[in-house]
Amino acid sequence: AGTITANYDGYRKHRTSIGARAKVSVDTMFVAPVSMGDEAYTAAGSVITKDVPPGALGVARERQQNVEGYAQRRAEREAGSEGEREAASEGEASVEQESRQAQGKDADGS
Repeated sequence: AGTITANYDGYRKHRTSIGARAKVSVDTMFVAPVSMGDEAYTAAGSVITKDVPPGALGVARERQQNVEGYAQRRAEREAGSEGEREAASEGEASVEQESRQAQGKDADGS
């Protein structure tokens, strides 16, 4: 179970305040500047970017969506990328071989 208070924007630090008897749920992230009121709650997995009033429940996350066929499409995309890398490697090897041949001819004086 973790809670993160992200309070630095690269230039300045900002304050996160959590009220008395507030209940912060698992995997909650606070992006400062933000405050959570007394006796307020957060839902698990929320990224809180706005103030949560006293006694309120802060919920900041998307509903789960399942993307059917994702693994197959990813595998196909990766296979395509591997083919492109192999072709690029073969092209580089060919250029290197031609370069070595040219250097060998120069060294022989031919």
